[in-house]
Amino acid sequence: MSCAVTLVMPRPVKGCKSGIYNIRVRVPADLLATVCRVEISRSLRTREPVEAKERLAAEYAATQRRWAAKRTKPEALAFKQIVSVAAKIYLQLMAAWRLNPVNL
Repeated sequence: MSCAVTLVMPRPVKGCKSGIYNIRVRVPADLLATVCRVEISRSLRTREPVEAKERLAAEYAATQRRWAAKRTKPEALAFKQIVSVAAKIYLQLMAAWRLNPVNL
């Protein structure tokens, strides 16, 4: 006897009061500590069921990309890269200060 694992794909959920569809996706177990939530819910900003399904696919793919990004470790920067980033920030701050020296 084989045990089949079923994966439940998210589907659009219609809001009770507004009638606007939402996406609700469970957070993967390995990201629960990072995300600090059990479920992610986002508005699909539509009341049309066909459009909600299309937007659901795009939002679900974006959610999967965000989770993949959270799983990757940050890349260490070389000293030259750190100095370069610091110089860009410094130049932006000085340009803002020249425009309005009081509010910096």
